[in-house]
Amino acid sequence: MPGAQHRRQAGIDFLVQRSIGSPDVVVAVIDGPVSAHPDLSTPATLRTAVDDPSADVGDTAHGTFITGILAASRESAAPGLCPGCSFLSSPVFIAPGDAVGRMSTSPAQLAAAITMCVDAGAHLINLSVATTGTTQRPCEELRSALSFAASRRCLVVAAAGNNGTLFSNVITQHPWVLPVTALGDDGRPLRRANLGAGVGSRGVAAPGERVTSLAPGGMYAIGSGTSAAAAVVTGTLALLRSVVPSASAPRLRDAIVRGAHRLGPVSVIPPSMHGLSTYRLLEEQHLSPTV
Repeated sequence: MPGAQHRRQAGIDFLVQRSIGSPDVVVAVIDGPVSAHPDLSTPATLRTAVDDPSADVGDTAHGTFITGILAASRESAAPGLCPGCSFLSSPVFIAPGDAVGRMSTSPAQLAAAITMCVDAGAHLINLSVATTGTTQRPCEELRSALSFAASRRCLVVAAAGNNGTLFSNVITQHPWVLPVTALGDDGRPLRRANLGAGVGSRGVAAPGERVTSLAPGGMYAIGSGTSAAAAVVTGTLALLRSVVPSASAPRLRDAIVRGAHRLGPVSVIPPSMHGLSTYRLLEEQHLSPTV
């Protein structure tokens, strides 16, 4: 099975061997459009409005890559962490007609996609996205959408970004969001992976170097960064929810942070996610008597 080193690094071998994911667990991928691929069953699609009539759907590489980490078959060269789960694909990233290849969306469209996925019953939302300068009103819309996800106990996993800085944004600053940074094969954060106080205290790190996943045209690609790391965390949470269905969203979120392996005191560097340690915490909580 592919990605053995990454699975060991993330401590998820046990989970991958135990489950392919439950169809009762709904995972939403808010990203670019997803290309058809022989290793990928076509996910259900929530269509989001594109206000710009000159916009093109643009490049399918990123959305296909991220979706492959989660939903590719276990026989694929891609990780295919939780192909047995149910999927929603919300392709909000498009290319303006005059700038093909420059994929983007607005905070308002991203907020609408989050709300739509929550309303559609998503238990987990993967946001392998980065924000740039925005106006105050759209940021408030985005904060409101993330709070709506929290109220409905829909876990939101978000990439910290790849600017190589101590940086947080309106997404990773939100207290309900689980921010994720990327680790290299040496167990250290990638040089260009964003860190920060919020990421270090509320988030986790996951493998993100040279991850193989799906590419358009039935091909495969190798990518590095926090986008891939976030998808690894989302897939792990989906497996955890599948094997411990009694675990509530707040318990899952708390356990994956507490079960992560921290090498030192709380800092701008988050602990390294460890799926087996997280599973054991959830099982202990499940067996503990109530008081």
